[in-house]
Amino acid sequence: MSREELDQGLAEKRIILLDGDIDDEMAAAVKFWLMLFNTQSKEEIKLLIDSDGGMVQAAMSIYDLVKLSAAPVTGLVIGDCKSMAIILLQACTTRLATPHSNFYIHELNWKSGTIILDKDAKDMLKAKMKELKLIRNKIINILTGRPRLTPTMVDQLMSEGENKGTYLLAERALKLGLIDKIVESYPLF
Repeated sequence: MSREELDQGLAEKRIILLDGDIDDEMAAAVKFWLMLFNTQSKEEIKLLIDSDGGMVQAAMSIYDLVKLSAAPVTGLVIGDCKSMAIILLQACTTRLATPHSNFYIHELNWKSGTIILDKDAKDMLKAKMKELKLIRNKIINILTGRPRLTPTMVDQLMSEGENKGTYLLAERALKLGLIDKIVESYPLF
């Protein structure tokens, strides 16, 4: 069975599978299904999440569309929910996780494949740092919305440990309010 056939089969049940890296291609596919399902009915949409995160802008575009959805969107973590995937989960009407799900919150990373060796490099880096601060503040606002986290707690979670981040098991994610419930079973199929 191909991925396309799997997606089509899941679509019949109003299920979207968000697995792997969140990039522009993944965002386009998830947004397509969200818009399609919203045009069909206002019945629940199920978003299955197993992702290590990915590109901030791609994830934020999905986040915004989930928030705008007229149909309730249930997010169900079925493995990993790391980095920007946690942000997406917060947009869902109901946030669920399986008992063995893993979560990871970390400081923002900026990856640039460009090496700049001219006099404008300092100005470009300052502008990028300003942009990262704005994005970080948006993320903190999202994580202090529904979850029971304060800005100080989010800052601590983002900067703990050698890797500048915190791994969480489902139980701790529940205590912090990142999810609403841990489920052993859920009617998917």
